[in-house]
Amino acid sequence: MVYIEGAHKYIRNYNRLMLNRIVWTEAARPRGAEDAEIEGDQESDGEGNVKAMGKIEAAADSGSVISLEDNQCWLVWEGQLRDRAFSNFKIKTCPTDSAAKEVLGPKLSGYWDQAKNWKPEEEFF
Repeated sequence: MVYIEGAHKYIRNYNRLMLNRIVWTEAARPRGAEDAEIEGDQESDGEGNVKAMGKIEAAADSGSVISLEDNQCWLVWEGQLRDRAFSNFKIKTCPTDSAAKEVLGPKLSGYWDQAKNWKPEEEFF
């Protein structure tokens, strides 16, 4: 569950990122797999940006491969609230429902229940 607070412009951009730009079924590159080399005579693309010559090496993955083909991102609820619920940015990992409700507090614990019990429209039939 991702809970977002902010100005309309930033929330709109974050929604676009989460719902359109991120490919949730694509596996991420292994860490340390990209080795970018910037050569002395750099090429420019005409807009002041410098192209880096990149070399991607396949890293040997010793762990098992996890299938991401069922990953999805859904917008469960969107709306306005009167007051801010959080004063700063924080990421919390909550292994249980009770831990998630505790982090959200009494005012927002209902959002966890709503997200947990929400079913996409395709599954209603």
